[in-house]
Amino acid sequence: MFKKIIHKIGDNQLYNAIKVTFCALVSFFLFYNTEDAATAFTVTLGAMLCAPIDISSNLKHKIIGLVIAALLLPTFSILLTTTYTSVWFYPIFLILVFFSALISLYGHRANLLSFTLLIGISLSFMHHDTPENALQNGLYMFLGGLLYIFFSLIFYWIKPSRYINLEIAVCIHRISEYLDLRAQLWNNVADYDSISHKQLELQISINESLDHIREYLVYNKAKTINSNNNRKQLIALTSLVEIIELAISNPFPHQKIKDYFGDDPSIMDEYQKLASNFAYTLETLSLTIKRNGKYHSPVSLTNDIKSLKKRIDTYAKAKNWSPYDEKMVAINHVLFYADKQIEKIKG
Repeated sequence: MFKKIIHKIGDNQLYNAIKVTFCALVSFFLFYNTEDAATAFTVTLGAMLCAPIDISSNLKHKIIGLVIAALLLPTFSILLTTTYTSVWFYPIFLILVFFSALISLYGHRANLLSFTLLIGISLSFMHHDTPENALQNGLYMFLGGLLYIFFSLIFYWIKPSRYINLEIAVCIHRISEYLDLRAQLWNNVADYDSISHKQLELQISINESLDHIREYLVYNKAKTINSNNNRKQLIALTSLVEIIELAISNPFPHQKIKDYFGDDPSIMDEYQKLASNFAYTLETLSLTIKRNGKYHSPVSLTNDIKSLKKRIDTYAKAKNWSPYDEKMVAINHVLFYADKQIEKIKG
């Protein structure tokens, strides 16, 4: 339960909630007037409708997305309010709804923008009986959007590296889930089809996270080329790519290898524990980054692999297996993978 709470808080949710609440309060009280509270509500509405677009990304995409939302929302509102009693209302309404739905095809941020625009279209009917105030209300909404952009940039610059650190932590968490699924394949009752399906889904999300990290590092290269933190992030990206590629490129005949140790199945149980510790180590690292704490390794992967190798050597000698035997070649392949994975995880 504690880990789940840390993941939820660490994934920018609490940070974003504070930002949106602060922006709403400032926008409302800055324009609040006891004689005309509608102005404050309209400005706050313009700011709040921009909030869903403000997802974690690099600064360039953040600004572009928020500016587009701040411009389109009041534009749609003005068009629909002023043409409500005109014959042009229906074609304009259909075109705007179609356009808003269509842009959802262009990624996650575009999907959120589409949803926000559709809400904005619905809310524009609130002022249909006062078309003379359409331009004024639209300008107030645009002002609210600008205020949200302003506060969003302030929060961004308070911790400019927060996004990339959290993105790396999320990627580490997803890779840990992938390695945990690989460890589950060594169970005697493992559902291979179900686990393979989950692995494919995770590969997609892992590739998205890696793309986001690459995109950030390339965009910020000119500003952070001499930054020690940037070098650490680049090393982290390289290690994460190597860990997931190593895992994907090394499938094993699990049942066949388990049959080799039919006389002592505890050996493969020990290897499964080691494989699970790969995931556990990365999961701990991900939580540490999100808590901005100091990392302490929960297990000793090096000692675990040494102990496992000794047991396998003793078992192989008892069975008189040659180093060139098919069984030993397959087992050494598994151990080679484990050695390399430990090296990358420690890095």
